[in-house]
Amino acid sequence: MMLQLKKIDERFETDPIINRQTKAFPAKGGSSERQLDDHFPDMQEKRILEYEMTINVLLKRLQEQRTELDKIVTDRITEIILPFLARLRETRMNADQKTLIDIICSNLKEMAIPSIKKNVSRHFCLTPMEIKVANLVKQGNRTKEIATILNCSQKTIDYHRTSIRRKLGIRNKQVNLGAFLLSV
Repeated sequence: MMLQLKKIDERFETDPIINRQTKAFPAKGGSSERQLDDHFPDMQEKRILEYEMTINVLLKRLQEQRTELDKIVTDRITEIILPFLARLRETRMNADQKTLIDIICSNLKEMAIPSIKKNVSRHFCLTPMEIKVANLVKQGNRTKEIATILNCSQKTIDYHRTSIRRKLGIRNKQVNLGAFLLSV
């Protein structure tokens, strides 16, 4: 970005019209640019517009790079990581280990699929533990299973489920939490 701004400044220094006008107002104890800007406000506006255009171009490039990076991450998850997890799941494992592999796969798939939906955790200010519980509820796990997976009591999970329902505005309503989370 500094290189872009430097190029714009160099352009002002090499422009014959600007140089002619700058020589007409020599610096007297201050910056010649400041004096030039005072006497020619149009040039200041032009410089600001060029800076704004430069910033917009840089922001557009940054967005393009982010989109490209998202595609690379999505491809790596779907083509490299998920197949190995599928193979791992087919090995001899107990039910808890298979459940954990399923949860990892589900979360990776969710990361890999570009989502238009709003991020529930940010929108409703859920705590990290509430986010974990909400993800497990969304995947169809029951309170007892979630308590086993997160290594805590069922009362703790019930507390977090109640807190999630309150933050989502469905506390005293007959709405299935898992179905609601899937629809958000």
